[in-house]
Amino acid sequence: WQIDDVEVVELFPNNLTMEDGYLTHTGTGEEYGRIPTAQLNPTMLVGGGITNSGSEEQTNVVINMSVTNSVGTEVFTAVKNIPSLASGAVDALEEFVTLPALANDLYTATFTVSADAPDDDITDNTFLRTFEVNDDFYTVDGIGNHPEGYQILSSIGTNSFTDAADGLAIMNYYEVIDPLTVYGIDFLTTTTTVTGGYVTVSLLDTADVFADVVTNPIVESDAYDITAEDVAAGRVRVLFPNAVTLDPNGYYAAVTLFSNQNAGQIRILDDATVPQPNAMTLIYIPGDQVYTNGNGMSIRLVLSLTSAVEETEVLTGVSLFPNPSNGLVNVRTEKDGVYNVE
Repeated sequence: WQIDDVEVVELFPNNLTMEDGYLTHTGTGEEYGRIPTAQLNPTMLVGGGITNSGSEEQTNVVINMSVTNSVGTEVFTAVKNIPSLASGAVDALEEFVTLPALANDLYTATFTVSADAPDDDITDNTFLRTFEVNDDFYTVDGIGNHPEGYQILSSIGTNSFTDAADGLAIMNYYEVIDPLTVYGIDFLTTTTTVTGGYVTVSLLDTADVFADVVTNPIVESDAYDITAEDVAAGRVRVLFPNAVTLDPNGYYAAVTLFSNQNAGQIRILDDATVPQPNAMTLIYIPGDQVYTNGNGMSIRLVLSLTSAVEETEVLTGVSLFPNPSNGLVNVRTEKDGVYNVE
């Protein structure tokens, strides 16, 4: 190894840095990207850390957080006033905020730091974080909703670990505070996923998972073959044989991957944008044990079946209703006959 291009620079006199920001509706560190209305606690723990990166002491330092909806209306705030902050010192805002009624929408939290002296580098005075209130999905990940320039993605799949080509289980933790009906699980896949493999999805009790038991599901799907349509969409939905209503508690939503001995690799997107508690995402390697991951896999609880079905020219002479559907679908044809419906 070598050290190259070492440079000594003079610090700005006045330079406060907004290092990070977080919003955890559970109050215990988990940050969910999409939260059902009924799963929101009355309060949300919000916070963010700052550093005095300049050479001078700063006075009347203010850490401010403002949450706005998609049209820019402010819905709740938090603030911390710091009389003085020495060079190199750190501090943080941390506050439980009483939530107003939040409609289904995308919310952006803007964290800012300021002081008496004008900042010499304003590019690091702000940090952004988002969350969505959404009754169709409960998700750890916020993929697609993160502010521009913030999103960091990785992936885990059947070719990630030795001896894990078939039976690798990846799971996200979900906190349920009000009874929650779940129809199945969605997950996002990388462009390197191919057909030839299959998956099962399940909901697991936390006590079983922490004991390295992943074979005692609360509910489990049938085997689902990854299709060309799934690969093209980069998204897979697998439903349970019957919807299950979860009582208030903690649960793991798991996807178990089978590549058919590496014939059909499957990789699931991992949202590394938001640091999560170690047990937020867990990985079970067959014949081994459960390991922590620390990020947020794109393994999502499906809470609604109202997504519309796209009708194509193939259905000429056939009507399908209602669309969207709550699960019951009627198919009517113009001519008598025997038909296969897929």
